[in-house]
Amino acid sequence: EADLCAMFDVSRTVVRHALDELEYEELIKRVKGKGTFVTRPKIREGLAQKLTGFYQDMIEQGLQPFTKTLRRQVVPSNAKIAKLLDIEPGTLIFDIERLRFVDNDPLLLGLTYIQYDVCPGLIAADLSTQSLYAFLEQEYGIVIAYARRTIEAVVATEYEAQLLGVQEGAALLMLRSLAFLHGSGQRSRHIIRRKHKL
Repeated sequence: EADLCAMFDVSRTVVRHALDELEYEELIKRVKGKGTFVTRPKIREGLAQKLTGFYQDMIEQGLQPFTKTLRRQVVPSNAKIAKLLDIEPGTLIFDIERLRFVDNDPLLLGLTYIQYDVCPGLIAADLSTQSLYAFLEQEYGIVIAYARRTIEAVVATEYEAQLLGVQEGAALLMLRSLAFLHGSGQRSRHIIRRKHKL
């Protein structure tokens, strides 16, 4: 505090008030007997408000996301997925499971379903350091027109807990998104289910 008073030529009261504001915003943390420390930036994601994906949200915050693809396969759609995608059951779809990291910390487990014939080149795309949405736009001219999203609290299964580095039964935030894609003279649907570590 004394250094800040001298640096900015202000009273201790002004400095304390400024630090109180920074602490309220969770930008700093005060530890009694040790001092005041800058906190790690909170990761904010648009979730229901924005039509951007996780990758773009993190880049906009100056963070470097990384994706590990756990599963990417082309499979016949079951009745539930087919209904959501407005396709016939058995139509080929991509079934993609990805673990998303920020600063080497696993943060999100995502499942994606998209009709195969909309973007067949997706089978070979490197999604480790690029957005799925950016790939769809650049390679196929497909962009998101709108989405329907729901958010709910869930508990981590043993599998999810192991991947996300949390205790089994820990609280997670689940976002389900049914996105409607426009482009290439067609309209298609795209499903994403994300489970976020809190």
